Amino acid sequence: MVFYISTELSSICHYFSSFFVFVHASPHQSSDFRWKDYCPLVFRTLRKLFKVDPDEYMISICGNDALRELSFLGKSGSFFYLTNDDRNMIKTMKKSKVKVLLRMLLAYYNHVRAFENTLVTKFYGLHCVKLTGAVRFVIMGNLFYSKYAIHRRFDLKGSSHGHTTDKPKAEIYAITTLKDLDLNFIFRLQKAWFQEFCR
Repeated sequence: MVFYISTELSSICHYFSSFFVFVHASPHQSSDFRWKDYCPLVFRTLRKLFKVDPDEYMISICGNDALRELSFLGKSGSFFYLTNDDRNMIKTMKKSKVKVLLRMLLAYYNHVRAFENTLVTKFYGLHCVKLTGAVRFVIMGNLFYSKYAIHRRFDLKGSSHGHTTDKPKAEIYAITTLKDLDLNFIFRLQKAWFQEFCR
């Protein structure tokens, strides 16, 4: 296995003194491929901030168990996969979306450092595998990984335009993904929690 370190660094990775790593590998009975690791030091630091155990993370992502493909596509045409332990989700991304994530990485990093209990999506790594074509993907913490039973799931975008579930009430189950206009709950927080949430 040979590692190639690129000499041209993106501005975001310059800021974090990170680098891109290219891996050229020739595994047994397999085609050659190249692996690109975006800003690895940044994402390693983020995983530490999110208290992700490095060994458990590697076993979850790279273990012998196969990934499970979810049966739905995102509006962007992305594919979603779950690790066998349900801890992590993998989402394929277009090159343009990768650039957006890299542009916002500095602000995201600063936010995570400032707010330990943030509710934003937990990004753990951003990668690209090149075989015959390039497959870019992001690894995220699975929000629904919990020891508690989940009765309702919502995909909240902060928008009311077209954001409602088109299923009748009788066909809504615990695994149904509901949207902004389906959220008809009143949330009451302790004053200290509310103030922390509004920071």
